[in-house]
Amino acid sequence: DGTDAAAMGLRAGDRLLEIDGRPVGDLQAILAAFERNTGPRIAVVVERGRERLALTGRFPPEARLGAPRTIFP
Repeated sequence: DGTDAAAMGLRAGDRLLEIDGRPVGDLQAILAAFERNTGPRIAVVVERGRERLALTGRFPPEARLGAPRTIFP
């Protein structure tokens, strides 16, 4: 669909487990991970069905400005 999330392999229904090597269990942890990331790349671990997948992708500057929707629609 042309988003950075799609380009890195994220799909609707994926459950975020880690961002940049740190576990994320709620929205606050996800937002904190975005703030810590100094990019230009981001690494995530997701659960898809019964699989755990490690994905990496671009982390655009606008994500660090409090707009995670640009990465995860």
